[in-house]
Amino acid sequence: FNYSIDASLLQENEQGAEVNIVVRDVDGRAVPNAIVFLHNETSILFNKTTNQVGVASFSIIPYDFYNITVNFSLSLGAEAIVYDSSITSETIEFRGLYETKNLYVNLTTIDFEIDDYDEDPMNLGHVNISLTPSGQVIETLTLDSDGKATFQWLNGTTYYYKVFYDNIEYFKQYTLLNSSSIERKDLFNETTILANQTAVAYLDTFNINEILYANDSSPGSIGKTRIIKANIKLRNMTDYMTSLGVYYVDSQDGYGDDNLIYSKVYSGNIEEDDIQLFVSDKYSAYGLRIVVLGDDPSHISNGTITVNMTQTTHQYIKTNMSKISIKVIDQSVGHPPISGVLVHIYNGSTTDTNTVVNLTTSSYGYAYDHTNNMSFWYLQDEYNFTFEFFSDIKPFDVNFTDPLQWYATNVEVYNYTLYQASTMIIELKIDTSNYMTTFVSYEGDLEAIWGENISYQVNFTYTTNGIDWIQLTDPDEILCEVYLWGAYPQLLYSEDMVNLGNGNFTKTINSNIFSAGADSASYVVKISGHKRGYGDPFPVYFPITINALPTALTFHDYSNPTQIISQISEYYNEAFNITVKFRNTDNNNSLYGADITYLWDYGFGTVLQDPRTGYEQYYTIEINSSLASKTGLYKFYFSAELENHTKIDSFLINVFILERSTILNTNANVLYVSQKIYVKEAYNFTFEYRDYLTSNLLESADEMSFILQKLDANGAPIVGESSSGTLFETINHRYVLDLNTETLAYGEYSIVVTLNKDNYEFRVSIVSLTINKRVFADVLSISTLTEINSGQALQFQVALTDPNNNSVPIIGATLYFTIRDTRHDLTDNGDGTYSLYIASIADPFFLPETYRGSLTIEKANFTTIETTITVNVKMTEIFPGFPMFWFLMIVGAIVAVVGSLVAYRTIQQARIPTFVKKVREMSKNIKGRKSISESLLYPSKNEFIVKKLGDRWEMLDLSLEEILGIDTKKKKKLPETTEFKGGNV
Repeated sequence: FNYSIDASLLQENEQGAEVNIVVRDVDGRAVPNAIVFLHNETSILFNKTTNQVGVASFSIIPYDFYNITVNFSLSLGAEAIVYDSSITSETIEFRGLYETKNLYVNLTTIDFEIDDYDEDPMNLGHVNISLTPSGQVIETLTLDSDGKATFQWLNGTTYYYKVFYDNIEYFKQYTLLNSSSIERKDLFNETTILANQTAVAYLDTFNINEILYANDSSPGSIGKTRIIKANIKLRNMTDYMTSLGVYYVDSQDGYGDDNLIYSKVYSGNIEEDDIQLFVSDKYSAYGLRIVVLGDDPSHISNGTITVNMTQTTHQYIKTNMSKISIKVIDQSVGHPPISGVLVHIYNGSTTDTNTVVNLTTSSYGYAYDHTNNMSFWYLQDEYNFTFEFFSDIKPFDVNFTDPLQWYATNVEVYNYTLYQASTMIIELKIDTSNYMTTFVSYEGDLEAIWGENISYQVNFTYTTNGIDWIQLTDPDEILCEVYLWGAYPQLLYSEDMVNLGNGNFTKTINSNIFSAGADSASYVVKISGHKRGYGDPFPVYFPITINALPTALTFHDYSNPTQIISQISEYYNEAFNITVKFRNTDNNNSLYGADITYLWDYGFGTVLQDPRTGYEQYYTIEINSSLASKTGLYKFYFSAELENHTKIDSFLINVFILERSTILNTNANVLYVSQKIYVKEAYNFTFEYRDYLTSNLLESADEMSFILQKLDANGAPIVGESSSGTLFETINHRYVLDLNTETLAYGEYSIVVTLNKDNYEFRVSIVSLTINKRVFADVLSISTLTEINSGQALQFQVALTDPNNNSVPIIGATLYFTIRDTRHDLTDNGDGTYSLYIASIADPFFLPETYRGSLTIEKANFTTIETTITVNVKMTEIFPGFPMFWFLMIVGAIVAVVGSLVAYRTIQQARIPTFVKKVREMSKNIKGRKSISESLLYPSKNEFIVKKLGDRWEMLDLSLEEILGIDTKKKKKLPETTEFKGGNV
């Protein structure tokens, strides 16, 4: 198989390691808040602080050797270097992508856990640590909600601690509960499990299931000491061991599947395996459960499993403190709880100097301090209790105690011994039903515009007998509260009312601290009061409606924001801004920070404040019109909302998205193109369809079509001679009209080209195409007026080329030469030349003869041309310039005269020669206008030529008689001799 993989190289980056350094104390416990420094000999390169599990994480540490230093400090300022690799000349190299390094530093960890006598966590207290019993405190540990705190500092030192109860409500804020010294304990527990003694067989398997506890824990009894780490060593576990599981024992003595902290599967003989687990990093473990599984009970090994557990140094302190729950009720039927009772607690006589704390009862009658909302919690001792109501110490009965102590009756002081968590119910000798308060003469606003003041006033009165009502001038509390109205009223405002005196209280609030929403909002004003020991008055309620401020929204020209507009027009694919102004119609002020949104067919969003300096009172949004699928009218709806101002919804502006103007080959109108070509010529028309605004070429037109129509000689369409098609787009985004003109017949054509792209103006081009026949370029090897000798062959050559096609030779043309009504075809030489050979045109004897011939050149799709060639045939000459005819005439005349004279002289009686007779006879006939008989005639010129030259032509297998048109059947044979016979002498 062949696979193609695309790959690319990322930019070159410096390679580095991701390093995690785990800082641990001498026992392996994680150390948080230590500072780890990576450095060389001259400078610190990196530093990180460890997290809650002791890990300092470094990213992209360049590969190199480093020294490591660890600093640790206490909250009170003490600081120490607890690890320094340079002292031991130890350098650490980081080379891998991921590195983890455990550092054991010179620290020890001590856990403190403080409970009261009843084992409730002491969550109000702290532990002071010092180096001597009365020395300077080096650290203060605040106890958490579980009464716990952890101390980490230098190893190998004895530390002194003091535990304090810390409650600001008590006259003595810091109460010493315990003090002692402590140092790290080397709590190391090693247990060896013998496989052959602990394994239990079951069917085809065996298992070892052993639970190992910390020093102070045992089955069913979990102590305080936890496991820090465990080292597990497998030795000689060679046969049939399949898995190892380690589970932690939790504070409830649980060690099930949910407590799994480590597992490993073995496949083969195991000689040795060492496992180190930092248990305390993630778990509070009070023991470990070891589970080994095997698959053949008949081959249980004789190996050992050794578990070394390092345990915490834990200081548990149980203090001699307990709590008392105190409840105060009255003596009336039903014993309702009494609120506002001041509970004084004394350690000794009931004098101020012996006061421990003062508590106040709640509406449920329970006594609590004011800061921690907690009942009496203090040292186990003997205490005296008094109960003050309206500045008077009231007599009471002890209604209930647990554990049981004496039940005092009608006393003002109660002595109680605290030795464990206790409950006390006190019944005051009063009837609180007669202690009442009420509001009278109240009034307040019910409606307001946001920002206006709203005011409320009440008159507060009280009675101690239910009859006489007196103005209350010193209530413990009179509150004006404002709630947001709804199914679940929400408290928004709460303040004390202003005391005007004589029981009158008032409150004025500016409504701008509340929300009027987008239109209005409903609230409830509640006025309530409280006087300790008295029944609370029924609250007074005022419904209040807060109306939003009136607003208006207007649209503005982005370029000239002061101009208000009602519509926007923009070209498609252009960004435009819609600018709005949100204002308060009461004062015409611009509103800032409003939440203005818009919505149209192609999206929605938030309109932000105009970022331009000087235009901050406007909001603007930029819209790209290309988001629309087509041009046309779009409606944009704007909503404006600003808290406490009237919301405006669906405020409309019309946006007209216009088609983008276009040009076609720089022409903004119909593009007219005229082109003439020759038949068989390939010619393409290229169009540039451009965005007029940007001059960018438009690509991927939605329509790029053409209609081709052939025209007649008058320019009218020829029915059935039309076609249509599509232009194609080049990679450079030009549009090419390819009509395959090389296949079109010659003639006139009209083409309509249409280019259109959605949201752009379409463009049309009308193309006038004329396809002409091709023309010849010919070269004759002779001139059109040529001369040849009598009987000489006429021959010439024509070279044809196409001048409009790089002058390539034209082959396959038809050329013929017509002379004396005879067509002579020229021979195609296959290279664009054509040859003609005519053996003889004529054989003039008496005079030269002139003939006109026509050379015709034809080829499909070419314009036929005809060329006239005039051929002048000269008479036969015996030497240049002297025709044979005249030579024969002269010679014949001379011979005749001489012969006559000789004959006359020598043969007087000789007969008159036949020739003379014939001449004379011919002369007579001529003169007498009579016909000449054939017996008087001599052979014609052609017959003479045949006689003279016929044998040469016969060698070429040509018949000169046929060429000259002589009828051989009628041809007379010429005399064999030229002698003239005369008469007898």
